[in-house]
Amino acid sequence: MIETILYSLLFFIFGSAVGSFLNVVVLRAPKRKSIVKDRSHCPKCKHSLGAWDLIPVWSFLFLRERCRYCKRKISWQYPLVEAVTGIIFVLGFLVLGISPKFFFFMVYASFLIAIFVLDYTKYIIPDFLSVPAMIVALFGSIILAAFNIGPFLFLEIFSFSAFSALLGNLGVAILIGGGFFLAQFLISRGRWVGGGDIRLGVVMGLMLGFPVIIAALGISYVMGALWSIGLMILKRRTIKDVLPFGTFLTISAIICLLWGEEIVIVYLKFIGF
Repeated sequence: MIETILYSLLFFIFGSAVGSFLNVVVLRAPKRKSIVKDRSHCPKCKHSLGAWDLIPVWSFLFLRERCRYCKRKISWQYPLVEAVTGIIFVLGFLVLGISPKFFFFMVYASFLIAIFVLDYTKYIIPDFLSVPAMIVALFGSIILAAFNIGPFLFLEIFSFSAFSALLGNLGVAILIGGGFFLAQFLISRGRWVGGGDIRLGVVMGLMLGFPVIIAALGISYVMGALWSIGLMILKRRTIKDVLPFGTFLTISAIICLLWGEEIVIVYLKFIGF
């Protein structure tokens, strides 16, 4: 019990530090600024920040939401991304334990969190995140399959070698994830979804495999529908407003990275399969 608490605290601290770095990425990379060379600074007064100003979550609370130097308010995005990343890493540890799958979960979740923030704030899913995520997810899928702990159910439906079965599973998952949004893009001529959604669908297919990708898509649409209905009831959104759907895709992907297989099994039992 004590060991679990200590590990949870450790991974929260590590996750919040990763979240701090993700804030730098989502704020600087779209502006083509270096994410490693330039020192962290206040976006309002441009004053360089010291070590005590950069402690994830704590600095924001200790400074009472204000820059130490110009006293202007600090965006809540900083502590929220840090805290949420820390919490997600802790959840990953509690569900997956310390394992290769947990390592790749932290990497995948980092990409997904960064994509969430950019799609929510800027309505973009940039190539500088989605393309590296595809490469990392493909590599991770092969490694996890080698350990026989990947998220790929029903590999046995492919009757060839294990590696061919993995490629077949990934191919199906990519066709479902990317093809689903590509079809919508072509039918609507880009009005319903964008190219970023297509690439994110491919990323999810590589991360989740078949049939978990189907569960992730279903969950994302349910969340998106409930969120939109709630906002329309509150009169904060109309049916014509743009919905940053990538945010729901990233949330559902993280959920399915943790519990995707269980969700699929429960659903199959529910329908009597």
